[in-house]
Amino acid sequence: MASFNSLIEYLQMQKNEQQMKNPLEPLLLSLAREFSDDQDLSDRLQRIYQLLDHDNSGGVGCAEFCASMRKLHFDPPIPVTASDFASLTQDGELCDANGELGPDEFEAAMRKQIQHFAQSKLSLITEERSMQDLEFMQFGSLKMIFMEQ
Repeated sequence: MASFNSLIEYLQMQKNEQQMKNPLEPLLLSLAREFSDDQDLSDRLQRIYQLLDHDNSGGVGCAEFCASMRKLHFDPPIPVTASDFASLTQDGELCDANGELGPDEFEAAMRKQIQHFAQSKLSLITEERSMQDLEFMQFGSLKMIFMEQ
């Protein structure tokens, strides 16, 4: 019976970890793996912003952001919520008077997300991870550190 209870606790812990996971993680992982330098990251973030700004207004509001993120080419689609948008925009502090995120603010927010993503992944590396995962996270983290300087 103790073994069964341990299994239930383990499964609950796994479920909680999945729920706490950043929904932008597939995008953040893709960006962290692919960018080569500061300018390349800026270019990639600008292209993503253009995809998100469907009406070409120069601002992306919560509804537009959530709908557009699901349409990016990720499988499964990236399911963001109003709460995720609020977190990304620091509870709206990065938004303009209309509650929209501009291209410069989007880039700043995404750079911060990538940095947090890399830091969280580094802290999770354990002996269970493969050397390839470890090398990738070290390389990605080093890129972020060098970009800050």
